[in-house]
Amino acid sequence: MIPQKNTRLTRTLLAIDDFLFATRISTSTVALQTRVTVLALYGITLASLVAGPYSILKDYDAGYTALAITTSVYLVILLGGVVLFWITRSLTLARISVTIAFLTLLTGITASQGGPRGLAFIYIISGYAALYNLLGFKVGLAVPSLVLLCFGIVLAADAYGPLSVFRDSELRVIYTMIMLVSTVLGTFSVLYQHLIIKKLYTAAYTDELTGLPGRNRLEQLIETQIRVSRVGAHAFSLIGVKISEFSRINSFHGSMYADMLIRELARRLNAEASPRHKVTRYTGTVFVVVVRSSDTQDVAELGRRLLDAAQAPYDIDGEHSFIQTSVTITRFPQDGREAQTLIANLMASFSRAGSSPGSLSFFDGRLFQVERRRHSVLEALHKAVENSEFELYLQPRLRLSDRSCDGAELLLRWRNPVVGEVAPDIFIPLAEDAGLIGEITRWVLNSAGALITTLQAQLGADGRGFIYSINLSPLDLSGLEFMAAVHSMIERTKLPTSSIEFEITEGIMMDENPITHQNLDTLRNSGHRIAIDDFGIGYSSLSYLHRVRAHNLKIDRSFVQRINETHKVFPVVDAIISMAKSLQLDITAEGVETPYQEQYLRERGCDLGQGWLYARPMTSYDFIRWCKQHSAANMSVG
Repeated sequence: MIPQKNTRLTRTLLAIDDFLFATRISTSTVALQTRVTVLALYGITLASLVAGPYSILKDYDAGYTALAITTSVYLVILLGGVVLFWITRSLTLARISVTIAFLTLLTGITASQGGPRGLAFIYIISGYAALYNLLGFKVGLAVPSLVLLCFGIVLAADAYGPLSVFRDSELRVIYTMIMLVSTVLGTFSVLYQHLIIKKLYTAAYTDELTGLPGRNRLEQLIETQIRVSRVGAHAFSLIGVKISEFSRINSFHGSMYADMLIRELARRLNAEASPRHKVTRYTGTVFVVVVRSSDTQDVAELGRRLLDAAQAPYDIDGEHSFIQTSVTITRFPQDGREAQTLIANLMASFSRAGSSPGSLSFFDGRLFQVERRRHSVLEALHKAVENSEFELYLQPRLRLSDRSCDGAELLLRWRNPVVGEVAPDIFIPLAEDAGLIGEITRWVLNSAGALITTLQAQLGADGRGFIYSINLSPLDLSGLEFMAAVHSMIERTKLPTSSIEFEITEGIMMDENPITHQNLDTLRNSGHRIAIDDFGIGYSSLSYLHRVRAHNLKIDRSFVQRINETHKVFPVVDAIISMAKSLQLDITAEGVETPYQEQYLRERGCDLGQGWLYARPMTSYDFIRWCKQHSAANMSVG
């Protein structure tokens, strides 16, 4: 049970926060206003210290001792307010001191008929704007009227000193006009500043479309809840509601309809949430509800209601539509102890829920670590080419009939000093999603051209006729700039096109993009070989194989690894080999690891094999050494 004392404190803090929210004032806003108030305090004090001593001496010499004393008291109280602020850091005490000092000075000026020359009111009216910033809206608004009232008292008394400007009727009229104009302008200045600041507050902390608290206000609400919870009150939760594929609404219904739908969604969420909760609009398609509870069942129940309300049919201006949403939940303190952490975890949960609209999920720290690792890899990938972090390895490919080397497959490897070594099946999809695959492919082509040129020079006769395979992403072939990069590499290296084989996946064969098939035709017409990688795991048909007109069919390693001495027949492998032979294609088996697998494949007419039985992927230096040793071994056997 929560102690009664803490309960009262909690209610007090929440009441203060609700009041600030209702008046569109927030903690950071108060901090900004505090800085302005402090500047106004220093400005008024400095101006008083400049004009005050001179006025005191003049008033005293003219026989206005009471006014000189009053001005001196004003300065003492004003300086006392500054000192109190320095000691206590309390602007409240400073405001009280300034108010007392101001009333004291105004009383002295009124009692002395405006001073020896009647000009003392000028000092006050010149500081109307600063007084508003220091004393606030209500007091600042009352100051011009109060000064005008005191001026009226002076005129009504009609007891001016011999040097007073009020003795001259014409000057008295001019002075009266100045006071009236200054009162109007002073009042207008206070109202204008107040409205501008209020407008800025609203723009900064309120969503214009829905009228809900915006992102900045949400962060402040969370900070308030964290402070309340840390004094022993209770935990809280954030429920996020995200619209999926909202661009579809904009595309088919128009932006005005989309705006009306957003406003209707905001109304529904507000209707489902109790007054104790705060519904906010965090981004264009994300709403966040601050819930003063962390009970799993209660929060999940509210989340489900919000989800159902959001996904119910919309009927706006006679048009019917639906939106897909997902709901995720983070809780304080188990999912984060800072506002930014809670929000970041909420948004991370959305990235996982994006593929399953209509779902409700709680933040999962383990999945978050996976997402964080993925994000780190993606961040490092952007600089991988620039930082020379890629390297090409080679895995030899042998003819099964005599185990002679036919060439090698070029394999891309990536090692980053921060994220370590990352496998291609992880970073290649990331590169495709991030639009980096084109840059990586250009690096591979340039590096492969230089590497193959070096290998041919180093291997000499041992490497004559070798074919080197380069893997392609489906996105490579769909780009117009791909063939330009290939032609550039060939022109620069003068390599025979027949020595380079490009490996594509089955999915490319089913791609209906005309640019893809145009690039494939250009590769074939240029003399390059085409290989279909990982054959058998997709959904290819004979018609696709005929259209692509490949040169080499590579049996996926998952089929090869099933070949063992326990079973004597492997129909899938037999069928692939038979089909490839009927189409007059070379056949390469991937992942050959045992002599039995090699024997089985050779007996059924498989042409080529690569795998750990022969060699693992290796650097160019090791490949050259392996080729020389392998050639020498074959010669000795021969």
